Amino acid sequence: MKLAVDLHIHTALSPCADDDMTPCNIANMAALKGLDAIAATDHNCCFNARAVAQCARDAGVVFIPGIEVTTSEETHMLVYFEEIEAAEVFGNMIYESLPDIPLKDGLFGSQLIINEKDTVTGKAEKLLAQAAPYTVKLLQQEAKRCGGLMIPAHINRQAYSILETLGFIPEDLELTTVEIRRNMPLPEVYRRWYNTISSSDAHMLFQILEREEFIEAEERTAKGILNALSEKWER
Repeated sequence: MKLAVDLHIHTALSPCADDDMTPCNIANMAALKGLDAIAATDHNCCFNARAVAQCARDAGVVFIPGIEVTTSEETHMLVYFEEIEAAEVFGNMIYESLPDIPLKDGLFGSQLIINEKDTVTGKAEKLLAQAAPYTVKLLQQEAKRCGGLMIPAHINRQAYSILETLGFIPEDLELTTVEIRRNMPLPEVYRRWYNTISSSDAHMLFQILEREEFIEAEERTAKGILNALSEKWER
């Protein structure tokens, strides 16, 4: 079946996201725009994933827990999970590995931890806008160990992309899917080698996609979508 998705959305937990990127606001905006599935992918942790999952269920939207990790090479990598529990284990591991640099008010966003009723319950104390001590290769190994699927984020963007930082995609990563920016150039070879998916990377509510990005999946579930991303698509 053909599913409309947006698999790269930041909540107010991410230091670069607006404070109105709350779990309920995100889920309801996704439903309003007719999306079948969304993923919350905050930077270097997933403290809001459980709340977004509940709000998404209430709104009738499939939810995929995820995280956007900044590797030691300063490359952004998306990691997705079928289950919240696995995402939280992986997310806590990444967060605990971050250097003990505290968030300084006024320099970055608020890094808000918010529950399913959109009530702020705390803040992430460590600065999330920094690199974790994992190389791309090691991160993929840890992601697989925890049951996650790693996808390089916005590979054709000039900042924090694997093509910008490494200059190439290592073949031993054994990737099936990469995320791209639609409005930026991409060598055709990457479309031949990998599945490509485009997401909003939304940091503000209006940036969440309309029904414009689709995945062919066997079922309308997180498992169905991740299975589709794990296999080479027929074009």
